[in-house]
Amino acid sequence: MSNIDTNDVLRYLGCSEGLDDARVLAHIAQLHEELNTVITPKHIYRLWDCEVQAQAVGFGGLRVHSGDLARHLRGCTRVAVFAATLGAEADALLRRYNATEMDKAVIADAVCTAMIEAACDSVVGEITREPELLGWQLTERFSAGYGDFDITHQRDVLTMLDCPRRIGLTLTDGNMLCPAKSVTAVVGLRRIV
Repeated sequence: MSNIDTNDVLRYLGCSEGLDDARVLAHIAQLHEELNTVITPKHIYRLWDCEVQAQAVGFGGLRVHSGDLARHLRGCTRVAVFAATLGAEADALLRRYNATEMDKAVIADAVCTAMIEAACDSVVGEITREPELLGWQLTERFSAGYGDFDITHQRDVLTMLDCPRRIGLTLTDGNMLCPAKSVTAVVGLRRIV
């Protein structure tokens, strides 16, 4: 069961924190409960040594030409690459609400966004507990599509992690993740001196 912060959902909805609208809050609670009964987030990650240069980063046999990613990983000698998904069940529920109840569809989308963000936080937490990473500091996650880290690298990440077979995560021809409520990311690791 995934826990989410209602204020995160409100932020994704574009509402102010602490909104006092009983109907919206009831929908959030009901949809979160419903989603928790049908969704089991899945994830996979791997650790690689990395080489960071001024405009490129290499890890796991992949060379990424991205000044933004290189700046993000400055000082890192390892990376964790991960993928997380809420699965096809989330997409099916969102399609159902889009066809039948638009007000709930918008709220369900925001709840799913909060759920995949919570799942990503959980993966990063799991990575920090790796025994071999005691004494390492993690960067924030950085995903293909941020800055000049080309979105086409989604395909590389899915291949590196064997996502289609391991967690059912694939790509559309336009490099969008499928199921939609999914994330891939790179987290830098640097030794704490």
